Amino acid sequence: MVKKYMLNENLLPLIIGPEIEQDNSFQFIYKWLSENKSWFSEKLGEHGAVLLRGFSINSIDEFSSICKVFQSDLKDYKGGNS
Repeated sequence: MVKKYMLNENLLPLIIGPEIEQDNSFQFIYKWLSENKSWFSEKLGEHGAVLLRGFSINSIDEFSSICKVFQSDLKDYKGGNS
């Protein structure tokens, strides 16, 4: 389970974090995002930004995997390809 909250009344950003410490693993957030992809995309459009806070994403590969849940064709930042 995740908790969802905002820093202030301006609705930006929506913050998603683990509800309990045991749910802070990469595997947990990857699975949760995969299962809640349409909800997450809706909230991203509604709030303009979503911050994933408190999850153990410990490598570039894990971060890339999280991003690829929503965008499978990520671009490299090499040679001005940004």
